[in-house]
Amino acid sequence: MTGMVLEKIKEILEKCVRCGKCRARCPSLDASDEGTPRWEIYSPRGRMRLAEGLLEGKVTPTRKLQDALYTCFVCNQCVEECPSMAGISDVIIETRRQLVKGGNAPEDVVQVQDTIIESSNIFDMEQEERVELWSMDVEELVEGKINKPADLLYFVGCQASFRGNLARIPVRMVQILEKLDINYTLLGEQEECCGDPLELTGASKEEIKALASRNIEKIKKLGVKEVIFTCPGCYRMFKQVYPEILGMVLTFKMSMISEFLLAKIKTGDIDLSSIPAGRVVYHDPCELGRHMSMYDPPRELIKSIPGIDFVEFKENRENSVCCGMGGGVAMHDRHVSNLQARKKAHAIDESEAEIVITHCPACFQGISNATMRIEKEDNSTVRVMDLVELIALAMGIKD
Repeated sequence: MTGMVLEKIKEILEKCVRCGKCRARCPSLDASDEGTPRWEIYSPRGRMRLAEGLLEGKVTPTRKLQDALYTCFVCNQCVEECPSMAGISDVIIETRRQLVKGGNAPEDVVQVQDTIIESSNIFDMEQEERVELWSMDVEELVEGKINKPADLLYFVGCQASFRGNLARIPVRMVQILEKLDINYTLLGEQEECCGDPLELTGASKEEIKALASRNIEKIKKLGVKEVIFTCPGCYRMFKQVYPEILGMVLTFKMSMISEFLLAKIKTGDIDLSSIPAGRVVYHDPCELGRHMSMYDPPRELIKSIPGIDFVEFKENRENSVCCGMGGGVAMHDRHVSNLQARKKAHAIDESEAEIVITHCPACFQGISNATMRIEKEDNSTVRVMDLVELIALAMGIKD
């Protein structure tokens, strides 16, 4: 490890007093078929010790060690619980980075990283399809918006661009912008992966920096003053990681769409109508909540809809249960990811909600997976919606 990285990790490791409070809230520790805690190496405290062992050359990078480090959801629950405020997630990511650098990372993870670096997206799709796939039903709205100078840019992200069942998110987003008569632009096929999957799985900072530099340069050329996001991973990268890795302050404003739309509601630019939504519960995405401390805007936005029957999960906000799609775990061990979805299914069932609202494309996938596991006595199903879909519906936007 470089001296700077070594010192950073050692400083965090020294904060850990091995109290074990983190064990009580770690989702991956209980990710067993029996639902009981696994070995200590699957706990935050155990992973800290593994990192320390690697630093000191006392532990070798075995398959078991790979599993321990790459089944962490990087949900930040341990960081919230830690009385010493140790940055455990930072240690996990930096240790993963050293495994990648040394050629000791899991093959499935390395394959995904290589895909992103080579194709500029996580799905190994042609960049020409980045807009074509999701915009088929709103082609007339998107036409003329790509790479055109504008004050506002919508950064769509890989998940919503290429995954068919998530196309609803950018479709509703551009319909909302159109209804508000807002001039905006898209990067289109020039948009590249934000680098979030690379960062979470420990890819080299040089590769992430290259992606960041290209994205920022393209945005600057369009004279953009504000970038809006419907993906917390993209938002976190731009807001938190890009400035650090590029060593610069980004000159444009960055907003999650909940912040952007809430401001429009407060200025009277958006009028929302009552909708037959039933009982609605909101899921806090890990990267938006515990990583970026954004809890209120999505809730305020939902509650601004007249007559909405809003409820909270028993464990919400800082204590929200991860959906199972975080930290790149699904890349490496789908079974562990599915086990976490099972826990989320229990929380959803317990809430008695008819609709689960999320604010993250990856969480949409995880929550959808979870709701498939819920069996109701009346054979009804739980509907999963992105926050953008809900607001579009309340604005009278329909297919």
